[in-house]
Amino acid sequence: MLLQVGGNELLMVVDKNGQSCAHSAAVGGNAEALRMLYKVAGKELLMMVTPNGESCAHSAAVGGHVEALHALQELLGVELLRMVMKDGTSCAHLAAGGGHLEALRVLYEVAGKELLMMTVHDGQSCAHVAAVGGHV
Repeated sequence: MLLQVGGNELLMVVDKNGQSCAHSAAVGGNAEALRMLYKVAGKELLMMVTPNGESCAHSAAVGGHVEALHALQELLGVELLRMVMKDGTSCAHLAAGGGHLEALRVLYEVAGKELLMMTVHDGQSCAHVAAVGGHV
């Protein structure tokens, strides 16, 4: 319905934080909406990042949304899951900070140990972030 009225232009609108509707679908863990958005608007929409570098994969990881992470990997490959924010934060950091073990497992399986070993600019790994939250 909205697509018929506003077209792709509507789907490309970002909010005041630079988040697209793909970010919103990922925050909610809505894998089916991500698939539909990809089908309609393509890679460009799902690869959009906020000014601080947050991708829709980061948005899915922070909530531990395994199905959304799988959908993003199926649609775009591991490239999106390996992206880091401007401060070096990876999807693994965000999943670890929330104690989302299953999401970390998925990230490891599809993106490899290298993703888990990434550090932010101050040198903290996802293990550091997990420990702060008591999720070791």
